Amino acid sequence: MSEGGDAARAEGFVIPVTVDDLAANGLLGDAQPQVCWQRAVETLTARKDDIAGLAVASDERIEAYLLYATHEVAGTEILSLRSLIEDGGARLTQLLSRLGMGTIRFPKVHPSETSAECLETLGFRPAGGHRLYRTKARSN
Repeated sequence: MSEGGDAARAEGFVIPVTVDDLAANGLLGDAQPQVCWQRAVETLTARKDDIAGLAVASDERIEAYLLYATHEVAGTEILSLRSLIEDGGARLTQLLSRLGMGTIRFPKVHPSETSAECLETLGFRPAGGHRLYRTKARSN
């Protein structure tokens, strides 16, 4: 089958999903890479009524998904973006293209969550940086 045929087949399997759908399929939880608190399973579950989602599904399973929230002023914020298939980002690109025009933000991405190379392939560019500080608790 040609690459165009594969892309057309995948296009027909973009479906809406919810946080509950992903949890029921075992896609949220301990197997997730390290994420910031805004994308932690507990936070997503608590905010599930404000979150929309899309997934690329095959006959057997969900192959990629994204969860997002849309804000009037800030635009669209990606809350979870994951591909379960190594495809060079094709399924994620397909999902992101469904979000339409405007600003799409994916804040505070940990390197174990998604590589910088993958984010650049998807069209994301760094917009700032964060510092991580830590210390050991000690009694005075």
